[in-house]
Amino acid sequence: MVTQLEELLDSLFTGKALDNWQNNIDIVEDDSCVAIVIDVPGYESDGINISTEKNILNISGTRELEEPVVNVKDFLRRDRTSTSFSRSIQLPNRLNADEIKATIKNGVLRVEIAKITPTAKEPKRITVQNA
Repeated sequence: MVTQLEELLDSLFTGKALDNWQNNIDIVEDDSCVAIVIDVPGYESDGINISTEKNILNISGTRELEEPVVNVKDFLRRDRTSTSFSRSIQLPNRLNADEIKATIKNGVLRVEIAKITPTAKEPKRITVQNA
C-alpha cells in the first residue's frame, strides 16, 4: 500500500498523472444535427484532424510546445509539454457523414454532423394481376 501511495505522489509531482488525461467531451442533439463538443485547450485548427470511416468519427490533435521567448539556462519547473490526443466515436446510421462541419473557438472544438432527412414517399399502389 505504501508503494502505491508513493507512486501516486511521485506521478503527481512529475506530471506523469496527466498521461492518461482525456479531453472532456459532450454529445448533444437538436432537430437538424448531432454535435460533438470537445475541450481542446491550447490547440489551433491546423493541429486538429477530423475524419470518418465506416460510421466512426475520428478526432485527433497535436499541440507543439512553444519555446520560451528568452534564453533559458535551466527550468526551475516545467509542466507544459507538447501533447496529443485521439478520440473515436461511433456514429449512428441516421447521420450524414458527408455533411460535417467543425469550428474551434476559445479552446472548444465543435463538430456538427447533419441528420439524414427522411424523404416522404408517396404511397405506392401495387396492382394484383391474375395468374
